[in-house]
Amino acid sequence: MRPVPRLLAISVVVACGKGGAPAPLVISGDFSGDEFYREQTCKGLGLEPHLAWSGAPVDTKTFAVVVEDLDSSPPGFIHWLVTDVPASSPTLTGHYPPEAKVSKNGFGDTGYGPPCPPSGKHRYVFHVYALDTAVGKPDITKPDLDAAIKGHVLAQGEMTKTYGK
Repeated sequence: MRPVPRLLAISVVVACGKGGAPAPLVISGDFSGDEFYREQTCKGLGLEPHLAWSGAPVDTKTFAVVVEDLDSSPPGFIHWLVTDVPASSPTLTGHYPPEAKVSKNGFGDTGYGPPCPPSGKHRYVFHVYALDTAVGKPDITKPDLDAAIKGHVLAQGEMTKTYGK
């Protein structure tokens, strides 16, 4: 059974975007403090966390969302990569807007890949990028995304969650 969502606002200003815009506020009701719920992990059902954000600049056209494991070997294992989320739909709630492009994760599957560290507690960073353009490329990799959004990031926000077996 999925836990009753609680709105938990987390905002970390990582960097300002073009023109000194503030970072978007990342909001989620699908976490318990700093940790994933079991249902969102490989030991549970692997459910996608519901995400919502606000505070993006008015010129935002789309958002990109990336979730990566900082403690994987090598660091940066991708658990979720979604681009072209329209500015009018600043959420990911288990259903993707038709315009969104959902890429493969590090497991080779399209969509969310639940945390499943081989040992120890790992840190997972959720990045949200407000962009002045659409990426337009289906099934993009993280290095290709980094290249595609260079010069197009209006603002960004991030939050970190943990999970350990």
